[in-house]
Amino acid sequence: MAGEKVHLTKEKETLLITVYGKALESRLPNSLLKDHFADEAVRRIDYDFSGLKVDDNLDVSLAIRAKTLDDWTSAFLAKNPNAIVLHLGCGSIRGYSASIRHKTWSGSTSPTPR
Repeated sequence: MAGEKVHLTKEKETLLITVYGKALESRLPNSLLKDHFADEAVRRIDYDFSGLKVDDNLDVSLAIRAKTLDDWTSAFLAKNPNAIVLHLGCGSIRGYSASIRHKTWSGSTSPTPR
């Protein structure tokens, strides 16, 4: 299956770094994230990811950062089940973290220039 071709400005291209890093880390046999959503998203995009220069150190660092933020968020939500999560600057992938499920989660990113 050919992926969907995307054309991004240099600024918007940086949005793919996190998703691509999570996808690479999730393909490891001992993955911390197991973010199959990121992996599937990357597999569906026809893009030269080599230009992002995501190496093994960066993908694992991104995974550790994401896991830490997920753990903090999960702990907060466990103590505050009626909280509303506002995910600011979530970029092109909206929704929730692959490891957190919460009833009220809203994403926001910068508007696309016209």
